[in-house]
Amino acid sequence: MPLYLNCGNEIIVNIENYPYLDNIRLEAEGAEIIKSAKSGVFTVVPNAAQVIIRAYEGEKLLSESHHPVKILSKPDITLYLDGFVFNHRQVYAKEHLDTVMVKATIPYHIQEEIPKDTHYVIKEYEVSLLRGANVISELLVKEETVYLAELLKAAKSGDILSIEIKTLERINFKGSVEMLFSNEPKIFTIPID
Repeated sequence: MPLYLNCGNEIIVNIENYPYLDNIRLEAEGAEIIKSAKSGVFTVVPNAAQVIIRAYEGEKLLSESHHPVKILSKPDITLYLDGFVFNHRQVYAKEHLDTVMVKATIPYHIQEEIPKDTHYVIKEYEVSLLRGANVISELLVKEETVYLAELLKAAKSGDILSIEIKTLERINFKGSVEMLFSNEPKIFTIPID
């Protein structure tokens, strides 16, 4: 079973022919182990490329397992314009750009594997109305959804609406915040008809 680096990977210990899960103690190389209140359930937080987990009863070694460690992939950023997913091949009339929403999502199978580590929040993005090389107006947004009717009043056909994701955060299973995208912003460019 692969584990994810710096994430709370919940594992259930199941040792064949051993019914006394309360007596089991886990130790790990390359990870922190956190025992759950539930019998036989542990959280493994890897900090190395591979983790070795050993299960003991007292000083007796019951089992040893080796686990590769994956790096959690960055989430997909999806842009919605008036409730529809942005299509980069399409030109938009400014009337269809009133409501902009950005969401960060991770593939469903990863959400299933580590549900407490896949909560992403887009903390900040910048919306700019561009005409050639000139910035006509811009807005710094700190919410998932923004209404742009005021910003778009000056928009003309041929202008560009630029949306730059500046700050993305991941909240892990402990409630700690990990900052992403600080030096590599994602930019959406929307031609206006």
